[in-house]
Amino acid sequence: MPNLAPIRVMIWVPRVPARPARLGDRLSLATCGFLRIRRGRFALIAFGIAFGTAALPLLLSAQPASMSDDEVAKVCGQVQFASVPQSLFPTPAEIATLPKDCSPINLYYTLEDPARLTKARGCGLAKWQKYLDSIKHDEDSTPPMENAEFLALAMLYSNGEGVQKNPALARKFVCANDSDWVEVGSILSVIAAGKTLDVCSANYGRWPDFICLGRDQGRVNQELNSEKAQIRSRLPANAQTAFDKLLSAYQDFRDAHETEKEPTGNMNTGAVQAHMAEDLEDDRKWSTVLKAVAAGGPPAGVAAASAFAKQDADLNKAYAEWLKDAIDSDNQSDCEFKSGQNRRSCPNQASLRKAELAWLRYREAWVNFGALVWPEIPADHWRAWLTEQRLEDH
Repeated sequence: MPNLAPIRVMIWVPRVPARPARLGDRLSLATCGFLRIRRGRFALIAFGIAFGTAALPLLLSAQPASMSDDEVAKVCGQVQFASVPQSLFPTPAEIATLPKDCSPINLYYTLEDPARLTKARGCGLAKWQKYLDSIKHDEDSTPPMENAEFLALAMLYSNGEGVQKNPALARKFVCANDSDWVEVGSILSVIAAGKTLDVCSANYGRWPDFICLGRDQGRVNQELNSEKAQIRSRLPANAQTAFDKLLSAYQDFRDAHETEKEPTGNMNTGAVQAHMAEDLEDDRKWSTVLKAVAAGGPPAGVAAASAFAKQDADLNKAYAEWLKDAIDSDNQSDCEFKSGQNRRSCPNQASLRKAELAWLRYREAWVNFGALVWPEIPADHWRAWLTEQRLEDH
């Protein structure tokens, strides 16, 4: 087939096949309309959210020490009554050019937009004016979590991006945040040290974590759409149909797999962020697969076709154990009895069966697609590769 030469050296070992992020089956974060999450299995990624990735200690070591509570109170007290010059605020005509319900953070991180800094500043200052209007008669009100959006203004004025540097203004925008959700002291220390401020470069609190996860998810979604378009452009009609069926089967499995361990009870912030991070991780791995296909090579796994018979037997044995360990309902007390902890995602037998059937359809969709694009690759190669991942996932 033209432009689709076999390449067997590509190795991908994902923990679970992922699906492109969808908005329809996600739960809205009540405090932030531009971020969406969907229910999913709880993973140790919660640790990563709380303490950062393996590289985070290196990042933190380069950061100045966080200000103490007393130092934060002093700095924020100094800027409390400082006003933003009226000349900086966007005019009504400029506001009209901004996206509806704009997000200064989203605009700031839209790197492909050459006007991103101007838009982020205009949107942020327009929202700042609304915030000032809302607190005129309630000076003691707690800042809403959405005030983390003003961190875009803090970065602009602290770094001098598209504007003249103004550390005092940057501190004011930071101090508008609730310290329960944003590490105000850590951010103020970066500004005081004159270092470049990027709220996604370190652990600056729960709300910046939400913001940065949303940013990264949006970028991966763009990559996925681009990769799918590239693949379709290189395939003949019959292979395009098989590819669309593969995407549909993959998405069905992803949905079903998420319900294998349905969350029970209320999820706290850490659990929500863990689910968001896990979605992002899986989408990145799915993007790796699509990149390989778009480049002309199969996403070959490490399993040989000859290994399929044993892996299939192992999966059948494991599946019986999963059913044995699963609860037979969505009952919260049954979940807690089996897991010994609250709010744990518990699998139930019905969802396990549904996920297994969806996975089998997904597996065979790869077999059909692979037969059209890389006919020299045995069908059991695809089955062995995907069975290996299914076993590793559990």
